[in-house]
Amino acid sequence: NVDLSTWYLFNFCMLMLASFRAAEALRQTAMLDPLTGTLNRRGLFARLDPDLERLTRDAQLAVIALDLDHFKRINDRRGHGVGDLVLQKLSDTVNECVREGDLFARVGGEEFLVVVTGPDAAGAPLLAERIRAAVAAMRLSPPAPQVAVTTSVGVCVSARPMPLSMLMRC
Repeated sequence: NVDLSTWYLFNFCMLMLASFRAAEALRQTAMLDPLTGTLNRRGLFARLDPDLERLTRDAQLAVIALDLDHFKRINDRRGHGVGDLVLQKLSDTVNECVREGDLFARVGGEEFLVVVTGPDAAGAPLLAERIRAAVAAMRLSPPAPQVAVTTSVGVCVSARPMPLSMLMRC
């Protein structure tokens, strides 16, 4: 009986461990954009929630909004496969530009956000220009056709305590 009870207990523990791992994998999947591997809107807010109150109170927050110019035209003329490559390349390019503490997320079809926190928030306009220039210079890897890609960029830096949703509207 002791051997059988131990075996059942061991199997129960293994099932629970597998269940916890599966739940964590699902949670991670729900927070990431499957095409670009960046955070999605849900993931962005989940990452910010723990520090958001402190950051908005201390006014150490900036938002950089990126919107690909004429993306519908790329999809219509080159196909959605090339459009997907453009989105993936843009994500790689922006990730190379942002700092380790910055958060980068895809919040819509061709709309992205970079949230800069802490003392680096004041440098958000310079970061936005660096991202804009890097996107304009990016090239797709052959055999993909070369597509000129530009992005419109908006920056809002909080000069006083302000909720993230208001910064995003700015």
